[in-house]
Amino acid sequence: MESFIIHGPTIIDHRSAWSNGYIYVKQGKIADVGQDLTSKQFKGVERYHLDESSFLLPGFIDLHIHGGYGVDVMDGTDEVYARLGKRLPEEGTTSYVATTITSSVEQTSRALHKAATHKEENGAATMLGVHLEGPFLSESKRGAQPIVHLQLPSVPQYETFQRFAQGKIKIVTLAPELAGATELQKQLQKEGVRTSIGHSNATYDDVLTFLEQEECDANVTHLFNGMSGFHHREPGVVGTALSHDRLLSELIVDGHHVHEGAIRGAYRAIGAKQLILITDAMRAKGLGDGSYELGGQRVIVSNGQARLEDGTLAGSVLKMNDAVDKMRSITGQRGKRLYE
Repeated sequence: MESFIIHGPTIIDHRSAWSNGYIYVKQGKIADVGQDLTSKQFKGVERYHLDESSFLLPGFIDLHIHGGYGVDVMDGTDEVYARLGKRLPEEGTTSYVATTITSSVEQTSRALHKAATHKEENGAATMLGVHLEGPFLSESKRGAQPIVHLQLPSVPQYETFQRFAQGKIKIVTLAPELAGATELQKQLQKEGVRTSIGHSNATYDDVLTFLEQEECDANVTHLFNGMSGFHHREPGVVGTALSHDRLLSELIVDGHHVHEGAIRGAYRAIGAKQLILITDAMRAKGLGDGSYELGGQRVIVSNGQARLEDGTLAGSVLKMNDAVDKMRSITGQRGKRLYE
């Protein structure tokens, strides 16, 4: 494999950011990262210079992605993972959590089985596991989740899904106000599976009670979308997410799902460490406007928005590098201050 050096850009890692950095790639793997490269270092290795205004970042991780580039996790085929594995690195995403949508038990089980058994290709984006988004969701906050297949939270049903997934379910979205949610949460915590609160009409007290049952931490599925909103006398799921450090919140920064003012407010309230940029992308990502399918429903993509025929937002066509760029632009942050 080729060895080379990229030098000159601002480099971001999980701790800090520094200018005039360099990365030495040796036979296809990163061998060294540093600052202020000299001519004496790594003699004979091909060098590529980038302007200091450029950024080099670790590969992105998308915790919530239904599909893209013509495929959907619910297709339950090898092509899903071959296509996503090949195309996601183009937008800087090197690993992802394959996300389901509410569907029949049979179709969900088939999709989970394929997620567990597909063969990954070398050099492709890595599937880290499955995010089970549905069926344990509130009807009133279902969004684009098909109502006919929604269920109350159920430990036996979850265990069935997890058997088909061969233990690869890593995140489960559920509405904590529903009967059975607490019992399911206990099982998830026992297995080390992350709970994500979403598609929920829970009150502030509902969420706090849920978190305190097992003293658990949790995620919030696509903050602001598909949940009880903020009111000064009933803060809802949104208010809980913005006021408690035990919650990490997903955020879709595509210019359609969340107003810039709300994004800026969330950033100021809880900061970068509690916000997770996701795409929530569906199969139309990378394909342009047209008619597509999501969870057995027709989705119309027009001017960068994916909507059901009744106008409900139905995922996104967002690319992760665009989400990062938009977040930087909206918050006015750069380099170290945004990524720390």
